[in-house]
Order: sequence, then C-alpha cells, then structure tokens
Amino acid sequence: MLKQDEELEDVRAAFQKKLKIVEQQLENEHEDRLNFLHEKHELETKIITLQELAARSGDEDQVRIYQFNISSFISLNFFIPTERPKRREGGCLEILLGIV
Repeated sequence: MLKQDEELEDVRAAFQKKLKIVEQQLENEHEDRLNFLHEKHELETKIITLQELAARSGDEDQVRIYQFNISSFISLNFFIPTERPKRREGGCLEILLGIV
C-alpha cells in the first residue's frame, strides 16, 4: 500500500510539472498574440495618419511620398500574422501525454 502511495505521488508530481509547463506555454502564446495584435494596430494607425496627411497635402511630390509610405505600411501590415505559428513538436497535448 505504501509503495502504491509513493508511485501515485510520483505520478502526481510529474503531472504537476507538465501542467506548469503547459500553463507557461499558454501564457507565452497569449503574450505573443497580444504583441502581434499591438504591432498590427500601430501599423494600421500609421496608415490612417499617412492617408490623412496625403489627403490634406497640396504638394504633388509630398502626396507621392505619402502614398509610397502608405503602400509600404500596408504591405508590412499584410505580412504580420495575427496568430503565432503552430509548432509541430512540443505541443501542449504532447507534453501532457509525455511524448516529448
């Protein structure tokens, strides 16, 4: 009976370790996603600002510069992922199952 209790405690401790790792991974993924969304929002704000400046400017050269900057920011904004790429190895389920 004592041996079973020790084995159960070992299993419980190992599971708790894995659970903490999974929780940390989830927190990191959430933080990464928030950072991506924040960066995307900043770029969208810059695009709107440049569009307003281009609309108000009467100088043709200045308008071309603003339009170039707008297209640059739009292309940058297009390539910012809204989610962190999924990893093939070391996922939450694999850690819980002890595959990793």
